[in-house]
Amino acid sequence: MKFIINDESFEMSIYAWPEGSTFRLMHEGDRDNDEYRLTNKRLKKDSVRLIIDVVSKNVEREVLKHDDVNWMDLNFAVDYLGIYVSVDYIYPLFLTISDRKNWYRTKDVIFGSIGHCKSDEDDEDENVDNIIYGLTQINTFDDVDNTKIDDNVIIIDESDMKMRKPDYDIINKDIFNHGDPFKHEYNRTDIFKHLDHIKGLFVAGDYPLAKFSNFDKSWLNFDVYAYGPNSLKHIKAAVKICLNHVEVNNNRSDPIPFRTKEMICVPVEGTDDSHFWINVRFILLKYDDITNILNSLYLDSSCIGFKMDNPDVYYSIPRFVRAYETNTNTIIPIGFCGSDCNDEVHIDKLISATRNGFNIAIPGFSKNKVKISSEILICRMTRTKLSNISGLESLIVSSLYYRCDEMATMYLAIHFYDNLTSFPSSFKSPKITNYVIGDVLNEGQREFVIDLDIIGDVIYNPKCPRIELLPRSIGTYQIKDTFYGGYYGIKSVRAIS
Repeated sequence: MKFIINDESFEMSIYAWPEGSTFRLMHEGDRDNDEYRLTNKRLKKDSVRLIIDVVSKNVEREVLKHDDVNWMDLNFAVDYLGIYVSVDYIYPLFLTISDRKNWYRTKDVIFGSIGHCKSDEDDEDENVDNIIYGLTQINTFDDVDNTKIDDNVIIIDESDMKMRKPDYDIINKDIFNHGDPFKHEYNRTDIFKHLDHIKGLFVAGDYPLAKFSNFDKSWLNFDVYAYGPNSLKHIKAAVKICLNHVEVNNNRSDPIPFRTKEMICVPVEGTDDSHFWINVRFILLKYDDITNILNSLYLDSSCIGFKMDNPDVYYSIPRFVRAYETNTNTIIPIGFCGSDCNDEVHIDKLISATRNGFNIAIPGFSKNKVKISSEILICRMTRTKLSNISGLESLIVSSLYYRCDEMATMYLAIHFYDNLTSFPSSFKSPKITNYVIGDVLNEGQREFVIDLDIIGDVIYNPKCPRIELLPRSIGTYQIKDTFYGGYYGIKSVRAIS
């Protein structure tokens, strides 16, 4: 299909353009046409070429320098062409050629899975696919349950990791004031040995990273994902087993199981000291396979995991290898992360990971040409609270303030107790909550009640009484603030409708 923008002519599939973009809408209105044309004198050739290079997945061009971008012209072009991630759309052009190839391959894996999550009733085996061991590709089954492994997934060994310099400018981990947060610095759990008979459970993130590094990296949470058929049943079975390793005293300072719409948290006793609790978190999102799980994780350093029944085989994707070998987490603009992520959460995760030795790598940024607006400098000098900053600009400000907020560990349930006990006892209607506490497998078969040592039984009604696996929102989406926009002087961007 042929597309013409002013005097630039090129051919590609209509589906190469983002959903909701101008050309896609033109096609919806005239499906019989094989040529679509846009003409506007304000559409500059250089900006159009950048957009075409992304649409066509050009992996041959050299790395784009941020100084070579006219950000105002680009902002007009992406807005005119209906690209909802705004100027962040050219992010792949800031990547090295190797990273760009992996980026497009990863995006194809994710987009290919949209709308195709299997139901709990679907028991058909998936097809054979490819798996990469190190840098050697072989054909194989996943011999545990025949779950498809995509060729983006690799099996890795720590001895194969080669330390190297990062490809992008970084914000150094040491500039953030880390304090002394609580994290486990060696192995304290064998909970996977109690769950290894349950199919389709995958542990990813904090704990696998620490275990892979022989606990050179610290960890806090033991995050469990379920994939494939009957995922929800498998999660419930695993939670039931974990609950047998919890002693609930109902004291305000004791950890206690709780459930939100997105996860079930069960604090189980540690293996070496009963005073230490391991925060086992079951993620209530729907996944086809481990490829979906690993590619859905925002931080590069989190993209590692193992199957519950085989904890010594580590699955990962190329961006984890990059993170581990360079000690960096590379920025991904939130417009590519799915609508369940936001700018504040994403940056908080990046800063939190600096505690574990990971610098923050930023494609499309030069620390030798750092830009700081006069408004930020004035706020800094007058100690005025900053507002209306986001993305790269927010990250730069965070580094200037030497600030690293405490992580939301969700380890103790103090805030739940405070929330419940603050409810006036004279008011007879049960309190409406966003969580279930204690009796986490209760889906309404019995009253939702918690026995508090201060005031006795408290009855409450959760907004989501049933346990369900949520479909994860994946892909590009319409954003309010871009990652690069504010930093490079683009203050007016397309707002969420």
